[in-house]
Amino acid sequence: METSYISAAPDRIILRTKPCSWGKCIFCGFKEDTSVEPPSVYVQFREYFAAFGVPEYLKVFNSGSFFDFNQMGSWEDKVSYLYDEGVRRLRVESRPEFVPRINSTKMYIEVMIGLETTFIRVAQLINKGFTLAQVVEVARCSPFPIGVYLLAKPCSFYKTDQLALEDLSQNVIQCLELPFFEILVMRTTIRPGSELEKQYKMCEYVPLEKALYEKWKEQFPIKDWRLKYDKS
Repeated sequence: METSYISAAPDRIILRTKPCSWGKCIFCGFKEDTSVEPPSVYVQFREYFAAFGVPEYLKVFNSGSFFDFNQMGSWEDKVSYLYDEGVRRLRVESRPEFVPRINSTKMYIEVMIGLETTFIRVAQLINKGFTLAQVVEVARCSPFPIGVYLLAKPCSFYKTDQLALEDLSQNVIQCLELPFFEILVMRTTIRPGSELEKQYKMCEYVPLEKALYEKWKEQFPIKDWRLKYDKS
């Protein structure tokens, strides 16, 4: 059955929203799922609740920043609605410049930021538009716990998988020394419509081999409860 939202599971929903205000990250394909006139977020939430019920802990994803007024409207109104429905813990995503300095709601909110890399040069090559220092400043001043995503081999800067994994190890070690409640590592995948897909088709970018990524995860020497991995 067709839904107003993009996809969902019992503990998460991917909303169909207006495009990300930044919209320049080379690996992002979510722009294909956005709309200048998306369905009401409240309609999407109601459809989700009708299909899955109301979870106590809900992960809300959208193609950009949950706190960006131009993309989502008032985040406080959305959070208050979810709280009234019975949600008590919320996970959202945001760029650092939109993360509020005050939580005016009753909801416990976790915020994930797509850091992707701790290295300035790589951040420039993937067009992130912000640096590790900016994310750390937000983590130290925010009323919300801040977590980060790291990407394995996010661009063609890495000519070999080995070099990409060596840098990834350094990224993880650096982030574990910083005030992040979670570091979620993901293997970069080719998303339709992204700049990275164009590079891949022109043989300028080769994705990290999944087998090597899995081996790296098994052999990475640091075990920390904050360190998590995706299932890609």
